[in-house]
Amino acid sequence: MTSSPRRLARALAVVAVGSAAAVLGAALPAAAAPAPVSGLSAGLAAHGLLLTWTNPAAGAPVVRDVTGETAPYDPAGAAVTGTTATCPASTCRYDAAFTNTTSRTYAVWSTDDGTAATAGPTPELVTVDPLPAVATAATLSTSVPKVVYPHAVVLTGSLTRAGAPLPGSSVKLVSSVLGGASAVLATLTTRADGTVQYSYVPTRSRAYRLVFDGDAFSASSSSAVRTVALAPRVTAAFSPAVVPWKQAAVLSGSVAPGFAGKAVAVQRWTGSTWATVATPVLSSTSTYRVAQTLPIRKHYYRTVLYAAVDRTTGISPTVALTVTPRTLVQGDSGPDVLALERRLAALHYDVGRVDSYFGYDTRHGVTAFQKVERLARTGQWGATERTRVLSPRGIRMRYRDSRLTAEVDITRQVLVLGRYGVIQKIVDVSTGSEKVYYQDGVRNVAHTPRGVFRVYRKIDGIRISKLGELYRPSYFHLGWAIHGSGSVPTYPASHGCVRITNPVADRLFSLLAIGTRVAVYDE
Repeated sequence: MTSSPRRLARALAVVAVGSAAAVLGAALPAAAAPAPVSGLSAGLAAHGLLLTWTNPAAGAPVVRDVTGETAPYDPAGAAVTGTTATCPASTCRYDAAFTNTTSRTYAVWSTDDGTAATAGPTPELVTVDPLPAVATAATLSTSVPKVVYPHAVVLTGSLTRAGAPLPGSSVKLVSSVLGGASAVLATLTTRADGTVQYSYVPTRSRAYRLVFDGDAFSASSSSAVRTVALAPRVTAAFSPAVVPWKQAAVLSGSVAPGFAGKAVAVQRWTGSTWATVATPVLSSTSTYRVAQTLPIRKHYYRTVLYAAVDRTTGISPTVALTVTPRTLVQGDSGPDVLALERRLAALHYDVGRVDSYFGYDTRHGVTAFQKVERLARTGQWGATERTRVLSPRGIRMRYRDSRLTAEVDITRQVLVLGRYGVIQKIVDVSTGSEKVYYQDGVRNVAHTPRGVFRVYRKIDGIRISKLGELYRPSYFHLGWAIHGSGSVPTYPASHGCVRITNPVADRLFSLLAIGTRVAVYDE
C-alpha cells in the first residue's frame, strides 16, 4: 500500500530529529506507540450500528469503515464520527450510515491525541454481517373511554425496543370508524422517552391503534386496539317556551357532529315514562323542528338520537313548555269558553246561552264582570280576569226586601236584578253621557236621573223616538226607560236611558213587570 503524505512527513521529521541529534552529539529515545484498543464489538442501536471497545490510551481513538480494504490499514481517511450519549466518545461510535443489508468492516486505532498522525500501527478490527432486527413493542392508551362531542380525546402511545424507549421513530396512529375501514389519522415521531401524544376531536365512535412499520434495525409492532365511544351533542329548545292553549310551540334543535338523514326521537314525559311523540329526520345541516299543540299545563320534552355502530345514544337536556290558558275573544270556541261561561253564569252574569262559543252575549257578560271588578273594560278574558274570578270582589244590592228590584249602578255601569238582596242577574249597561245635546232647538243634558222609581209602562216592540230607536222599553220615569239597543258601549253614551243589549232586553222584558222597583244611584 502506498505511503500517505502524513506517513511521509512523519518519516522526514524522524530523519530531521536524528540529524539534529547527531549534530548535538546526543541520541533521543523513540516515543512509545499508544497501547491498542481491545474488546471491539458491534451491535444494533436504535437507528444504526453501535461500535464499543476498551481504550487504554489517553486520546480519542480513530474509527474507520475499511470495508473492501486490505491490511495494512491506514488510519487516515473518512472516519466514523457519530457518537451517542450512552457511552464516552473514547469507547464507542455510532454509525448512522449502517444499512444492515451488507457486511461492513470497521477498524479502530488508539491514539494519544485523537489524530491519525499519532495512531498506533495495529488497529482492532470487527466485521459486521447483517443482523436480525430487534423486537419492539407499541402501546396505546386513551384519556377517556367515552367522549361527548365536541370534547377531545387524548391518545398516548409508546414504543420500546428490547425493553428500552425507542426515540426518533416514525409511528402511525391508525383509526377506523367502528365497522369501517382503517386510515392513518396522524404520523408522529417518538420523543426522547419513546412516547407520542395526540389530541383529537372524534366525530364518530372509533377504534385506534399505534403502528410502527419497523426498519432495518427494529422489528415492526402494533399496539392493542383501543376504542373511544362518541356521544353526539343533542340540543332542544322551545320557541316560545310559554304559549297560550291552542297555539303551537316549535321544538327545534340540532345534533353535532352532523348526522343528516338520521331520525331523532322527540319524547314527552308522561309522568312515569318518556313517550316518543315525533321522529323527525335531521336536515342537511343536522337540525330538526317539530310543532306541538298541547293541553294547559307544564310539559317536559327531550330529544334522543339512538345508538348505532358509529355512536352511542345522545340525549338533549330536558326542556319545558308551559301552556297557559289563552286570552279568549269574541269568536273563540272550545272547552275553555264553556268553563268561562259556566263560571260567569254561576256568578249571575248574563252570558246568554252556555254553549262553548264566545259570542256577543258572552262578550257583554265579560264586560259586566270587568266593570264590577273595576278591571279594564276590554271584553276579553285573559290572565287578569282568570286570576280575579278565583276570588272576585263582587257587588252587593242595596235593597234587600222581598220586592224584585232592578238597581242601576251609574259608576260601574251595570244593572243588578234581584230580591231579598240575592242577585239574580248582572248585565252590562250604558247610561247618560252627561253631554249637551239639542232637541227641537232646546238645550238638554244627557243625564240619567238618580233615585228610586217603578216601571210604569212597557212596549213589547220597537218605539221610534226623536232621539232614536228603543227596543222593548220598560219606562221607569217620564221618558226614561230601560231598553234594548244595538249600541251598548263600555262607557256612558245614551241620552239618559239605560241601554241594555237587545238579547238581554228579550230576557229581562218579562221580569221587569209593571211596578218593579228601579233604583238608580252613584256609588
